[in-house]
Amino acid sequence: MENQKTQTIISELKEEAKQSLERPLVEYFKEESKRVETMSVSAPYIFADFSKNLLSWKTFQKLCQIPLTLQIEEKIKNMFSGDNINTTEVRPALHTLLRKIETPSSPSLVNKHALCMKTLQQMESITREISEGKRKSAFGERITDVVNIGIGGSHLGSKLILDALRKKTSLLNIHFLENADQNEIARVLHALEPRNTLFLIASKAFSTGETLLNAHEAKKWLSQSHPCPEDLNKSFIGITNNSSAANAFGISTENILPLWDWVGGRFSVWSAIGLPIALGQGMTTFYDFLAGAREMDDHFLNSAVNSNLPIILALLSFWNHNCLGAESYAVVPYCDNLRFFPSYLQQLEMESNGKSITLDGNEAPYNTAPITWGGVGTASQHAFFQLIHQGTRMIPVDFILPLQTGNFNQELEHYRVANCLAQSETLMLGNREKNTKPEKSLAGSRPSTTLMLENLSPRALGALLSLYEHKTETLGFLWNINSFDQWGVENGKNAATRIMQGLNSKNYSGHDQSTSSLMRKYVERIVKDEKE
Repeated sequence: MENQKTQTIISELKEEAKQSLERPLVEYFKEESKRVETMSVSAPYIFADFSKNLLSWKTFQKLCQIPLTLQIEEKIKNMFSGDNINTTEVRPALHTLLRKIETPSSPSLVNKHALCMKTLQQMESITREISEGKRKSAFGERITDVVNIGIGGSHLGSKLILDALRKKTSLLNIHFLENADQNEIARVLHALEPRNTLFLIASKAFSTGETLLNAHEAKKWLSQSHPCPEDLNKSFIGITNNSSAANAFGISTENILPLWDWVGGRFSVWSAIGLPIALGQGMTTFYDFLAGAREMDDHFLNSAVNSNLPIILALLSFWNHNCLGAESYAVVPYCDNLRFFPSYLQQLEMESNGKSITLDGNEAPYNTAPITWGGVGTASQHAFFQLIHQGTRMIPVDFILPLQTGNFNQELEHYRVANCLAQSETLMLGNREKNTKPEKSLAGSRPSTTLMLENLSPRALGALLSLYEHKTETLGFLWNINSFDQWGVENGKNAATRIMQGLNSKNYSGHDQSTSSLMRKYVERIVKDEKE
């Protein structure tokens, strides 16, 4: 944010923020007769009411000038066009191409788009063959269970969508194995039959520690029941950008689906990483999921700033965290089907924008990604909402409210919706009763945004995930950071590899005093257990 015009606007906004913190939020509604109308927007499958945020309509209009002064609309178009916006890795971020059906007009994207279409056809073929019983396991038996072995972006999106849809359309049961933890491995594999189980190994580089450890455990588990353990290929499908490593593991080329370096892991559910969705719900559902995301893409590309929902959510985040000083925000879906949505957003937002270095190579002079957290309503009301209502920190909330969930008990549905609306209303109004004891008083003026989903259809879910992807990207553009790399994660992986080598060799040198001591203590415990 280096240009002078932008800096002037931000300075003015910060002054207005000081005034906003001193004014009851309810006063804005008294002064602005059309506030709800002007501070709400419709996007594909989603209606958003952001009128309960702590800013005036005039301040919101000023906030909308920032994307114009920073030429963010041009940056958005550059992203869709395939420019190398992932500057540290010198590559594009083309997750939006995965859900594009028409052949792109840009010649540079035609070949990549053809690869996407070919992969969709491969997914369709696999899904059909397994569903019809034509593709068998390595034991020659019908596949009834699929275990997706992945972590982070190779795991969270598919898990979220399958849980959200909760509609069985085939004989397949989908399971997820994420942590390299013997307890999780035992839990997932306990009720499964090796002869009926297919494993998906989802790893972009086919080098992720947790995924490979679990993949080898899966192979051991299968080999205990297979007469020729070296011939287990048919019970594995690899999804990776490193086919040679997958081959070395024992997966034949025809059982490998591609994942390209221009698709980031946390943006990859639209690719072959989403195969669990297709296997669990059918390929038609997966195509609908892509279509909903594509509709949100079009909204993001073609809507003016003040009616562009992803940009508005990004601007509200900027206002709450960079102007009002909030350090975190809560995401609370009022629907159990979306119970994994906060976890999905944690990775999407904090791994993307948890950066302190700008694109210019300088320390960021402002806070970047706020801490993303949350849970499901109404259970959250009996957990952390006390903090949001009466705590010393201002914590903005995104309420996610599906209007139709497939639940036909009207009393339960009314209860669910009423509680969601009651929380946002109480956050705004506080406790207005006279002579309220101090310990019972609620100050109110706590900001929130309510996003209403038409339903929980695959298209609506696709639009929801695409919406938050584009919010995340826009914030990266606002903060002048690269939302598409994750060097902190990579450094952590490298450190784990060095420590693993030290544990195996009982060599604790090369680490700080604390880490060396902890390594030694762990190994001594293992040795003691072996002796006992």
